[in-house]
Amino acid sequence: MKKLTDKNNELITRWDNLDHVWRTMVHDHRSFLLAGATTFIISDGEQQRYMYRISDYLKSKGKDAGLTWIIIWLNQIGSTKNFVNVAELLVPDSNRLQELYKKYTTAVKLEKNLH
Repeated sequence: MKKLTDKNNELITRWDNLDHVWRTMVHDHRSFLLAGATTFIISDGEQQRYMYRISDYLKSKGKDAGLTWIIIWLNQIGSTKNFVNVAELLVPDSNRLQELYKKYTTAVKLEKNLH
């Protein structure tokens, strides 16, 4: 039987916003993320099906649900409660996210080596 902490850790992805340094990195690079973003057109049926459930919508499009907070922020939706009647959604390019994440991990390693 798995421990609760193991189950919780399975739900955490590298994109989660639990680390304030990562959140700051994402916020500081908004224009970089938007420049490579793809616009997803959300049909009326999808809007009804996924109302308040942006994570499920992203999963249905093959995207990591861990990106939810980034996509909510990029699109200035506010929260999952505001994922209602959203006809278009900007989704950042995975290569740009990978590049940004690599910069983040490098910066964190350098900071640790300095101390």
